[in-house]
Formats: sequence, C-alpha cells, structure tokens
Amino acid sequence: MTIMVAVLLCLHRPSDILKSLGLNQSFVKGIVFAAICCSPLLIGSPIIGSFDHNLSLDTFLRNVILAAFFEELVYRGFLFGQLFRYGRIGFVWAVIVPAVLFGLGHLYQGYSLTSSLMAFGVTAFGALYFSWAYVECNFNLWVAIGLHMFMNFCWIVFPVEGNENAVGSMLPNILRFASIVLTIILIVAYKKRRRQKVFNYPILSI
Repeated sequence: MTIMVAVLLCLHRPSDILKSLGLNQSFVKGIVFAAICCSPLLIGSPIIGSFDHNLSLDTFLRNVILAAFFEELVYRGFLFGQLFRYGRIGFVWAVIVPAVLFGLGHLYQGYSLTSSLMAFGVTAFGALYFSWAYVECNFNLWVAIGLHMFMNFCWIVFPVEGNENAVGSMLPNILRFASIVLTIILIVAYKKRRRQKVFNYPILSI
C-alpha cells in the first residue's frame, strides 16, 4: 500500500489521486448499479444456500467489505487503471498484469494443483470482468467494488456445499454467470441509449 501511494504521488498531484483511481465518482450510483447487476446472485443465493449462522462480524468485514474494497483499489484502480488510463496502452495489455496477479493471489483457494489452476482461471476472468465494467462505467471504481462485494457477500453469507474455493459448485456459478451476463446487457443497453459504443477505446495498442 505504501508503494502504491508513493507511485500515485509521483504520477499525480495529491488532489487528483482519488480521481485517478475512480473513487471520486458517485458511490450511490456505483453500488446501486452493482446490486442490480448482481440481483440473480442476491435473489438466488438465499434459495440455494443456507445462512451461515457462525459467520462473525470480523470475518464478514474482512472477507466481504474490506477484501472487495482493497482488491479493487489495488488491482483495478491502481494496477489496471494507471496502465490503461495514463500509460495509454490497450485494454488487453493493461489487464494482463493485474489479472495474472489477481489469479495468483487466489491459488491458495485450491486443494490440489488442478483446483488451484481452476481458481486461478476463474479469478483471472473475474479481473477481466471487473476491469471491463470499470472502464465502461466511466472509471467509477465503486461499480467494480460493488460487483466484487456483492459476489463475496453471496459466496460467504449463503454458503453452498462445494463453494469452499473460488471455482465453486454448479448452481452458484450459474447465478454468478447470470449476473455477469446481466451486467453486460445493462451496460450495452445504456451505451446504446446514449448512442455510445462499447469498447470505444484502444484494445491491443501498445
């Protein structure tokens, strides 16, 4: 975190740091939009899962709120955001480093080599998804934080057997996939309504 702050101070004036990360955008709009996108998970998880009565407030805060906030701050706002927004490189190249690091950071969730690699793949794809939503929502980091937070919320508060790692079991993944598809549909529809293009930015340029 100290390194991140030092780099940001080298790149921006102190008054511009929040803007460079996307934290200056509307908190309410970002969280509400994320909740709507995650509605399949938020509605379905209590049905297919069971409330974890042993969940402590400390675990909830660490694994749902703080994990989503700091992971999106570091991986999306800092690593991806600075490369893409200010490094002027294409989306694909900017997302590779944070996606790989994000995936590596979740290898521990596997119980074997195969499951660890699957956890890497799932979370690396998650990094791509969060990064895309972050860009298309005008670099509102609260959107990415909200998406991450609500997914963590459903995963942790309403556990399903087989959800002990990032890969998860079939039914929760169907809900997660539905939430991702809904996010894409809503963003594309919003852009179309405003006569804006999706992927209206460099994709592969270096």
